[in-house]
Order: sequence, then structure tokens, then C-alpha cells
Amino acid sequence: MRAISVNRVRSDPGQIWHGRSIAPQNWGSVTAPLSATPDTNSEDRPMLSNLDTAWRYPLTAFRESLDTLSPMGPWFLRYAWADLAARPSVLQGALIITGAVTVALTLVGLAGVHRGRLNQYDDAHFQSRRELKRNHMVGTLDQNGFIFGKLGLPKSDAPFVMAPPDRFPHAMMIAPTGRGKGVGFVIPNLLHFSGSAIILDVKGENFAKTSIHRKHGLKNGIWYFSR
Repeated sequence: MRAISVNRVRSDPGQIWHGRSIAPQNWGSVTAPLSATPDTNSEDRPMLSNLDTAWRYPLTAFRESLDTLSPMGPWFLRYAWADLAARPSVLQGALIITGAVTVALTLVGLAGVHRGRLNQYDDAHFQSRRELKRNHMVGTLDQNGFIFGKLGLPKSDAPFVMAPPDRFPHAMMIAPTGRGKGVGFVIPNLLHFSGSAIILDVKGENFAKTSIHRKHGLKNGIWYFSR
């Protein structure tokens, strides 16, 4: 069984501890097993020597052995304040890294709490008036967007329930035949929405009622294809 030791040498009270590997005949009391292989070929010895130096260096640099090394612990807190006073950049860098990680984890936790947990059947519901305003789905005819309804009587000055195309570019209206999809949604939006539109107009009603306004009022080019 081979072992290593970390010898602590301090040349001045105001300096950081420095680690130094020592010869086998001078091994101290802080030891850690390296390998259980009793013998190796001569070709493998240079590679094992490099591995020995590579994994021994962090222990020496941080004044640790395998018995006291704690990856989860803030290693800089185990330094004496006199040592940190001689190297304030070490303490500053450690505090910055620790603070950044703490803030990031706190923000992630707060975001998860704010989002809330989903129940078995989710929490979908019809939006309240406050939620409509918060989601920018309340507007007037001066604004461009899809019109879904009105927060009041038809002839009142109440605002409309609208969806700005830059925030909600898609909408789906589902209703049985003869329930007012055309007169309640399609035609009002063809008269109001100034963007491009492709309409499947089998009977030609939408073209007859909206094409003149879209051409002269909304300045759209109109193309009608019929077999």
C-alpha cells in the first residue's frame, strides 16, 4: 500500500500556508491511500507518477487530506483570518462565487414557488377582468388585434376583449353550425384587423360584406378565387 503526506511549511506569520510533498522516508501523520496495486510494469510508472502528482496537488494547495476534505463545505472558512488578511483577493473571490451561487439558487426557488404546483386536474379557468388587463387582452378599436367580445352591452363604451397579434398570434373559435361564428367573430375581425388574412369563404358572404372596406379602408389588396 502506497501513501502520501502533506507537510505544512509556514515561513512567515503573514503568509498563506504552502503545501509540499515529502519523500517516503519523511512521511508524516497525515496520510491517504493512493493505490492498492503492489507492483506495476516499468512502462506504467511514468503515467502513475503523473497521476500521483496531479491528484496530490489540490490537497496540498488547499491544505487538505482525504480525511478532512469536504467538497460540500466552504473551504475558505477554514483558513485563519491572518492568512486571509495576507491574501484578500482569495477571500473576495470566494465570497463573490459563494454569493452568486446563493443568489442564483434563491431566485430559482422563488420562481418555483411563484409558479405554484399543478394539481391533478391542472388549474385552467376563465380569465377574470383583472387577469385580462394584466395579460393585455383589453383594448379599444384604435388598437389592432383579434376581437373576441366586449366587457359590457353591445352599444356601451365598454372596452373590448382583444388579443394583440404580437402576443397572441393564434386563436381558435369552436362552435356548432349556426351559432354565430361568422357574424360574431369572422366578419368583425375582417372589418377591424388590418393584417393579412386567408379566408375559406365557400358561400362568398365574407367577401361580399368585407372586401370593399378592407380594400379602401384598410388598404389591403383583395384577391378572390372561385371555381
